[in-house]
Amino acid sequence: NDESAQKAIEKLNGMLLNDKQVYVGPFLRRQERENAIDKTRFTNVYVKNLAESTTDEDLKNIFGQYGQITSAVVMRDIDGKSKCFGFVNFENADDAAKAVEALNGQKFDDKEWYVGKAQ
Repeated sequence: NDESAQKAIEKLNGMLLNDKQVYVGPFLRRQERENAIDKTRFTNVYVKNLAESTTDEDLKNIFGQYGQITSAVVMRDIDGKSKCFGFVNFENADDAAKAVEALNGQKFDDKEWYVGKAQ
């Protein structure tokens, strides 16, 4: 019953099992878990499938339409060549979420961007 389950959770959650701390909680279907994760607030956005010519400034201009940005960077290899992905950090979590919603799947320079919460 619910009471027994709650007691088990309280007793076992956080305990060590084979030198590993375990999480014990109520059962949630995968979809429910993923929805809970998606609703967490975040300010750091990951963007991939950028054109090689996309610059930090391009990211600032495009993402800046959705709110104040603290940083925007295209990742590059040791020779300065674009790795075709980057990160944009917003001051405000709501602005980050708006940018993800608006820009994910949009095409820039004939490349469809994947835009999401940075892990």
